[in-house]
Amino acid sequence: MYQFDALQPQELSRLIHEKRHRLLGRDCYRRYGLDFPLTVGSVILRRGRFFRIGVSARVLRHPGHDGSRPRSLWYAVDDVPSLDVRQGDVFFSLDGDRSTNSFADRIANSHADRSTNRFDDADRIVYTPLQDEGVQLVGSPLFTTAIYDLDDPETIDYSELDSFVLLTAVQGSADVADDSGQRLTICEGHSLLIPATTKNIKIEGTIRLLETYV
Repeated sequence: MYQFDALQPQELSRLIHEKRHRLLGRDCYRRYGLDFPLTVGSVILRRGRFFRIGVSARVLRHPGHDGSRPRSLWYAVDDVPSLDVRQGDVFFSLDGDRSTNSFADRIANSHADRSTNRFDDADRIVYTPLQDEGVQLVGSPLFTTAIYDLDDPETIDYSELDSFVLLTAVQGSADVADDSGQRLTICEGHSLLIPATTKNIKIEGTIRLLETYV
């Protein structure tokens, strides 16, 4: 396991060159080679903080990409009352191009409606959190994301998954141990990179996290 946000680009590139499909997964490595396919980060929009998970620009130019328009998942960390956005709201929006504004552009440029005070939220994902269980938010050709609300120790089985996993903490903190005995701590705003060879992990703590793989 690796502290993903602590990896400098050159360090991630070196790691991929060294581990290849053992890190990325065989299908991901076949499709994208040595390019890491995802980006994750925190963005401030209209005085509210969001976590964004999307595809990297290099992947979109890769022969392994199927040509579909890229989308990003946006998770609201804060309430944004002027937009009727509450903490925990999730959006899955097309990234911008010459003809379409991105989700960030639409929020930044939105003008509150005098009656509803809302922006166009057609991309909002409606979900019901389940305690100590994963709930899938997005299942697309580019990536799959689930959300976990954990209080009790939870073991997640990855033995049948042919992909790396990104765990992104959006609230709380926890210790994460893998099947090799390695243990790392994850806290709000940070991500762990789980190699494709990992068979299972155990999470102990009180945490809400996003789980993403390709």
